[in-house]
Amino acid sequence: MSRDQTLNRPLSSDSGMRRRIRMLIFIIVCLLIWAGITVWDQSGKLNDKTGKMNALLVQKTAVEQTKATMIKEVARLNDPEYREEIMRTQLNLGKSGETTFELPKTNP
Repeated sequence: MSRDQTLNRPLSSDSGMRRRIRMLIFIIVCLLIWAGITVWDQSGKLNDKTGKMNALLVQKTAVEQTKATMIKEVARLNDPEYREEIMRTQLNLGKSGETTFELPKTNP
């Protein structure tokens, strides 16, 4: 009887070891699947954020160009000659004693 028990023990120990290895492999596969899904999801979110960032950078450059134009305009408005030119062209004003004529525009 003791001989049968010793013969059976390595077999049951062997099957227990196989069961543990299968369980470990199953857990590792589950973790790898979870990690893969997480990486896939994060890469999609990263692409969305990158697209939004590029759109914002385009808007930023447009705003910076507008700002530079406005700064130039403010600097030019401090010049009295430029203000006088604007008053003559846009507001149809003239100097005192000056006569302005407006000609009607004809369409050909």
